Amino acid sequence: MGAIVRPYFYKQSTSKKKNMENTMNKKTGNKVIEQIKKEAIREVVKNEAVREQAKNEAVREQAKDEAIDVDLKQQLSEHFKLSEFTQSGTARRHKVKNVPGPREVERLRFLCVKSLEPMRRRFGVIRITSGFRCKKLNALVGGSPTSQHVLGEAADIHTGGRELSEKMFGFAKQNIPFDQLILEHNPAHGIYWLHISLRSDRPGNRHEAFFLKVKKS
Repeated sequence: MGAIVRPYFYKQSTSKKKNMENTMNKKTGNKVIEQIKKEAIREVVKNEAVREQAKNEAVREQAKDEAIDVDLKQQLSEHFKLSEFTQSGTARRHKVKNVPGPREVERLRFLCVKSLEPMRRRFGVIRITSGFRCKKLNALVGGSPTSQHVLGEAADIHTGGRELSEKMFGFAKQNIPFDQLILEHNPAHGIYWLHISLRSDRPGNRHEAFFLKVKKS
């Protein structure tokens, strides 16, 4: 058989169809590119907004800290001063202003009167190793974001060796109000301390008491 000869109008139609397809593909490609560009711009704007929000929050937090005017020498109870709950070697090294607000001060006062003073009367001088922590200090020492130290509801006290530590834990468990009572021990250094927390203006003290081994450098 001889070669098939297609009429001229068929060639013209095929060529026109290809041109239309190319045009459509080009338009589709342009739309996809435009969409990608719009999404990229939206993402940049979103990231800028997040960064700006974080910046504003940091500024507000700093202004809040600077606005706090609290007398650190004030007496919280008969034997405890506020300064005992704010001093921190980590805060000094990192130049962190570890100052509680009025609400946290009142919570610490409640903790002193209700829980720490009975311990003081039974065991003598009580040394606070960690009291109030501002959010920045709490993060620096690796504390939980929900730590009661940040709320002014907790204090860690030095308890000496194992025998005395267990006596203090037992007495506290039976004789003082608490939310959490945790006898903590670092085996690597042989250090014991007692964590005492108490809620004053929040409902539901859990009355949890337990022993905890921790690893601290």
